[in-house]
Amino acid sequence: MMIDILQNNKSEVIVAAILIIIAIALYVFSYFFKKNFRKKFTGYESEYQNLFKYIDRLFWLYIIFAVYIISYYVFNLEGITGKLKSFLLIDNDLFKISIFSVIFSAFKLFLFYCIIHLFKNFVYIILKYKNNEVTAGSLRSLISNLGFLVLFVLVLSDLGINWKLLVPLAGALGIGIGIGIQDIMNNYMSGFILLFTRRLKVGDVVEIEGNAGRAVGNKLETIYGRVESIDLFNTVVLNLDGIEIIVPNSQFTGQQVVNYSLSTSEVRIRIPFGVSYSSDPNEVKDILLKVASKNLQILKKPDPIVWFKEMGDSSLNFDLLCWVNIRFLWKINSLISDIYFTAWYDLKEKDITIPFPQNDVWFKNNLKVEIDKLATNNDKSPEPE
Repeated sequence: MMIDILQNNKSEVIVAAILIIIAIALYVFSYFFKKNFRKKFTGYESEYQNLFKYIDRLFWLYIIFAVYIISYYVFNLEGITGKLKSFLLIDNDLFKISIFSVIFSAFKLFLFYCIIHLFKNFVYIILKYKNNEVTAGSLRSLISNLGFLVLFVLVLSDLGINWKLLVPLAGALGIGIGIGIQDIMNNYMSGFILLFTRRLKVGDVVEIEGNAGRAVGNKLETIYGRVESIDLFNTVVLNLDGIEIIVPNSQFTGQQVVNYSLSTSEVRIRIPFGVSYSSDPNEVKDILLKVASKNLQILKKPDPIVWFKEMGDSSLNFDLLCWVNIRFLWKINSLISDIYFTAWYDLKEKDITIPFPQNDVWFKNNLKVEIDKLATNNDKSPEPE
């Protein structure tokens, strides 16, 4: 029986043989690709694990497709396929949905889902390997957002939903947007605005209004941290306490946002110092500049400088101004702590003290205090028997 099938369906057998050869070639290519990719991109284990996961899924999807094509031609499944197409779950003037369209749409959905994830992870790894992590994160989010939008439209088309149905749905959707899902659509469109205008990128260091984690003792009314991801509706910001804060995308387009790394990642920080009035200002300046020059996290260009800020109530106040790369040193507090530790010992070595607040008391009336006379009278007083 098998021989008769092969003789009567020579062209179909050739197609089946080609599909099998392609499957074997894909398997061999996948094997060597994984092997060489691991060696070349050592240190990116978590990234290429996701990449290989979707490669494997695509391979098995191809196997399913090849088995179907071979069975369709060799074993003449055209009749079964026709019955699945004719068995309609929904049949009206607006759209028709059959069992075959549901199965085919599900297959295409999973196929393009894997392709989108494979492509965005591949682009991310390549750009990150080339030390372009900022573009890598933003481009990955853009591919994901556009890819799923196109995939949604394709699935609707495969299910037989045409524009006759989409037009009234769009009208109803417009009303729904104005009433119930305005915030959702606002966040969704804000995500596209952020990605296309590049006003916010993955890896940016930002500060926005909001709660930064009162449960862990952070009482600030602003959120300061690094952008970890820009998703369809929300942006994830990692703050200094290791807390991931989910911020709606619309907050970045509708409110003031401080982006410390928008066009350049080099920013200047100010570290205040106060010393006693007996200190030599030039000597203080030299010590602070020497401390800054020793710290490897401070950029050499532009040069650090010291400002004599003011003569305060109890101290001479200075500001040490130095430049840092905020992308690599977004946890500024650790740098400030190191500067204070080193400066304290260097200032103490030169006998320069850090003063405490002092107040002079002046009496309006002439007040004479004879402490010595009072002490003498106490010494002359007779001792008790």
